[in-house]
Amino acid sequence: MSMLELHDDPEDYFRLGRGTEIVFTRRAAKMLCFMLADRGFQLIGLDGGIHHPGIGFEARIEASWTRNVKANDKMEARLINLQAAESMGEYSDEYNGYTIVTREI
Repeated sequence: MSMLELHDDPEDYFRLGRGTEIVFTRRAAKMLCFMLADRGFQLIGLDGGIHHPGIGFEARIEASWTRNVKANDKMEARLINLQAAESMGEYSDEYNGYTIVTREI
């Protein structure tokens, strides 16, 4: 697995060991935001950028979202994860790749 590959299946996050080197499409990253709390995870970091096929991922500082506040329960984690998903709407359509960082609830 490397940043050379762009993943469109949010399940890859769990299948591949929840690594930050997994780059997801915008669609898959949004879906993952909605799935995480039910799986016992809170999103604490989301980095958007440009995925260059065969080259790698170029993160962009203006497409970085961080919330290092520990959720008390799944409901609070869902709200935090929803904020991350909503933040993607603010980023340029040019940003076609996203990395995700989580913590257990």
